Amino acid sequence: MLEWTSGLHALGKPPSLDSITRDTYPPAAAFGGLFIRRVARSIAAALAHLHSRGLAHGDMYAHNILVADSGEAKLSDFG
Repeated sequence: MLEWTSGLHALGKPPSLDSITRDTYPPAAAFGGLFIRRVARSIAAALAHLHSRGLAHGDMYAHNILVADSGEAKLSDFG
């Protein structure tokens, strides 16, 4: 079952041929320590959940992380 993610936006910019090997962000992007810890904790929990069921994401990078300003984060792009 997929969860509706109203109010969340992609953490990073979409990939391009120039950025395929690294995450890119809007020029003014800045992240505080609390925000980073909340995002990291949310994504680590999502990956642990997948791995406990024998699954791997395979495309883990910033554009596939949906975030709220609070640092709430969801892992996306399972297709």
